[in-house]
Amino acid sequence: MSENTANRIFNTVNVILIIITMVLCLAPFIHIIAISLSSNRAIGSGEVSFFPKSYPLRRIPKYLQMDR
Repeated sequence: MSENTANRIFNTVNVILIIITMVLCLAPFIHIIAISLSSNRAIGSGEVSFFPKSYPLRRIPKYLQMDR
């Protein structure tokens, strides 16, 4: 196996490991965002994973009017 092939394999494995690490680090933040956008009923029944469930549209004006 030439050095070029070994280098290509090493780089490919590194990229795969970095992508896996990135997904594992971002997953909790995505989950928190999904919970904050979901209804209380969906949160209480455990229906929320990475996508919001029963998104209450009446919360949007409340978030937009908050003091910064």
